[in-house]
Amino acid sequence: MKSHLLKVPQGPSQSFSVRRDLVPHINNLWHYHKEVELIHFKAGEGTQFVGDNVRRFKSADAVLVGRNLPHYRRFDDSFFEANTIKQTDTSVCHFTEDFWGSPFLQLPENQVLKLVLEKAKWDYK
Repeated sequence: MKSHLLKVPQGPSQSFSVRRDLVPHINNLWHYHKEVELIHFKAGEGTQFVGDNVRRFKSADAVLVGRNLPHYRRFDDSFFEANTIKQTDTSVCHFTEDFWGSPFLQLPENQVLKLVLEKAKWDYK
């Protein structure tokens, strides 16, 4: 399946973006973007597809998606029923690996963070 390049909206004076999604159908599309994505599922459960990995997510989970890594999340069908009282609550942060400046990742204390970001990225072609 072909993934779609998603342009993450950011203003001219922004180095990262944060949003809160309260509906289950946001970004129900196999996509990728140049930014790293950090997702926190405060409420809701379903299935996430990240690269070639498929697994369940639930409330309180956090997921880090590397740059250019195709991904998609699908909340369970029960969240789409018209008379449901189930709520979703997801916080999503998009940022480039160097938004805090390149010296930040060179600090000795941040070598683990640098390694995590390096392992998370994928050169999608």
